[in-house]
Amino acid sequence: MEALLMLACMQTEGGAVDRPRPRPGLQPDDSAATLAFDGVRRAAWDKADGIDVEWEPASGGSGPLTYTLRVARDTDVIAELESSGTRGSVQGLADGLYEVSVEAADSDGNADDGSVRLSLWVGRNRLQERGTVSLSGVADVWGQGTTVVVAGYETGRSLFVVDARDPDDPQVIEEIWGEGYVKDVKIGDGLLFSNDESGTYGARVWDFEDPSSPRLLARIGSPSRSVHNLSYGDGHLYASNNDTDGMDVWNVEDPENPVRVDHYDPPWSFVHDQAWVDGKVYVAWWGGFTILDATDPSDLVAEVVHAYSDSTSACHNVWPTEDGRHVLTTDEETGGHVRVFDVSDPEDVRQVGSYRSGDGTVVHNVHVDGDHAFVAYYTEGVRVLDVSDPTSPKEVGSLDTLARHGEMYGAWGVWPYGEHIAIGDTRNGLILATFHPPVVRAP
Repeated sequence: MEALLMLACMQTEGGAVDRPRPRPGLQPDDSAATLAFDGVRRAAWDKADGIDVEWEPASGGSGPLTYTLRVARDTDVIAELESSGTRGSVQGLADGLYEVSVEAADSDGNADDGSVRLSLWVGRNRLQERGTVSLSGVADVWGQGTTVVVAGYETGRSLFVVDARDPDDPQVIEEIWGEGYVKDVKIGDGLLFSNDESGTYGARVWDFEDPSSPRLLARIGSPSRSVHNLSYGDGHLYASNNDTDGMDVWNVEDPENPVRVDHYDPPWSFVHDQAWVDGKVYVAWWGGFTILDATDPSDLVAEVVHAYSDSTSACHNVWPTEDGRHVLTTDEETGGHVRVFDVSDPEDVRQVGSYRSGDGTVVHNVHVDGDHAFVAYYTEGVRVLDVSDPTSPKEVGSLDTLARHGEMYGAWGVWPYGEHIAIGDTRNGLILATFHPPVVRAP
């Protein structure tokens, strides 16, 4: 279908066109004035088949200014129209990635196409697969910049380090053997951390300044001899201890000499996972969750303790929204789902929302980045939820990885904090994807 363009001019109350105003000291008819234009400021998917575009008025130039909106796909301009306003809309677009640009021109023919062009995806599924490293038997993932580390799990190796600068063709740059049965990895402050459930050393600390050659700095043993999950923040490592069912805190400011400084025991059940975010530790202990103030990691203070009301829950992990007023949890059981809790009042923690992709699905991990939650499902691949309204999560992207092999376990973990989304899938390996937000703005 041919694209349809509708350009909306900025108008005054009387209906006349409100022309762009020049910068102070310049007159619209000053032919010597230099035309200056920044380009596109904002582009938004209209949640159907179109794009809404906005730009700021140009300054300088001679006489009335006009703007030309261009929409291109694969370098081919598919729509172009002039306007005297600062907004435009394009409908009738097929799903795909488009580049939007605007050019300003004055009455003397001087033109400035601006310095900003924005790319925007049109379509309801905003998660698009890019490249894969085939590694059967891997587990969780974490990243740093364009480097991704994958837990070796059942591959026979402990860790894989992947260069993801080209998301369409990621490359393994290092494999580490013989350093634990690794399911979980974290990166921070130039250090890499890996867990181990073999029963001797529960975690390892690596120098990660050179990702192509991680250097082992320390092995963490007793009492953290078997660790299921890790989290790192502000010089401290938080480790779920399989032997004690609690969580140990290790000071790793001297990474070659870790020192255990605190321990947390849940009200009942066992600690399964924890996440350090902005000075707080969010602990999932299967029967519920706790939020700990980690201002002093050697003296953790419980701010919120919440037990689920139903005994069949399996609280696997917890992650806060950006403002910290809500947390999302995952229930790792058949039919389990993502729950959203309002934790703004520690004395009145309430479930206010939920998301379930299907009755027989098994969810594993959730991470939040801005207004979006990225959820790894064993059975559904990765789902992206819009949580701008935490009480009503809405799916805006999906990538089904399980359909490729038809087995129980699929996406184990997802890392959404890099330029691209990294997915650790137990049968497919490392999958890179691009999430296209519905609104993009000029830098």
